[in-house]
Amino acid sequence: MPAAHERVARVVSWSQLAAERPELVAMPQRSVDYVPTKVLGQSGEYAVTNALRLHDALVGRIGVVFDDVIVVDDAHYVPREWRDADWLPFQATGDECRISADPVRTIDQPVMYVDALNGRRNFGHFTFDTLPYAAVQAALAADGIAAAALVPDWSFVSQRELATRLFAAQEHRELEWLHVRDLLLPPRQFEYADHHRRVPRESLQWVAAALPEIEAIRSAPPSGPPVYLWREWGYFGEASVHQFRNFANGPEVDAACEAAGFVAIDAATTPVMDVIAAVAAAPAVAGVHGAALGHFLWANRHGRLIELTGPNGSWGVFQVMAQCLDLPSTVVRATANGDHPVMNIDTLTAALHDVDRG
Repeated sequence: MPAAHERVARVVSWSQLAAERPELVAMPQRSVDYVPTKVLGQSGEYAVTNALRLHDALVGRIGVVFDDVIVVDDAHYVPREWRDADWLPFQATGDECRISADPVRTIDQPVMYVDALNGRRNFGHFTFDTLPYAAVQAALAADGIAAAALVPDWSFVSQRELATRLFAAQEHRELEWLHVRDLLLPPRQFEYADHHRRVPRESLQWVAAALPEIEAIRSAPPSGPPVYLWREWGYFGEASVHQFRNFANGPEVDAACEAAGFVAIDAATTPVMDVIAAVAAAPAVAGVHGAALGHFLWANRHGRLIELTGPNGSWGVFQVMAQCLDLPSTVVRATANGDHPVMNIDTLTAALHDVDRG
């Protein structure tokens, strides 16, 4: 493998590389049956059922480099102006990226690249961006391709625990470049943008059912109380400020949920399997739009999502997740009040009580 000093890679999408180099497309996942659907009232597609097989690729913090290209999946829907933002896992300018480091080691066995994007530091993105790759890995294995998952070094213990259980084997991706002799590169599994949705319905359902002890709970009638996924008021991250999710009457929201019989769970401090088990047994799951709602992936098959948002709504990823799980969902919006919106407690209370508790 030649040294990578001062290599300039052309930025392409997964689909662009597949079109330019069709000989790289391999391994149709025949065990996964994708069917067109509607997502939030618009036409939806499921993820492409092929993978690219790349020999002698580089994998690093900015993605996958192969020959003279860096593959940035088109499902990232990354605007040009975001490409040099600090919070993205790659640095690119215009249509190219400069590679100036040598690989630190070589991986000889086949591995499947898991593109975590925001999933490394955000549990919500981890559930719908990253975990569906476990279903892809299982489909590849069913087709006779055994590949360890090449995953990032997770930010939270909960992510590490779930990734360990759902991916058969792991190879923690380092900040430096890795030289991979045989790399399987699936297209990104979840896409959500204002005008385009691609949702791996079967992949999300596979992940939801992949923990046997949890599947037994969520397949039975709800046996526990409804759950309120609580999080501390006052901080939702800089990228979320425009959504105004820091309600001025947050403590009243907490009290309304408690009065309606919802058990508050702090997902940041509760062991992840305890959170998932509680969600799986609950007739309803409520929470403010945010990472903690990613636990809804393991909701009871008779459950309901109650999502609290700012006045202008939020990204529809959790509504998409509910549709993929064939579960009803309700969105309760706060009322605008400058920079400090207020949740209407009567409206919230009505939604909390509109739950079939079995």
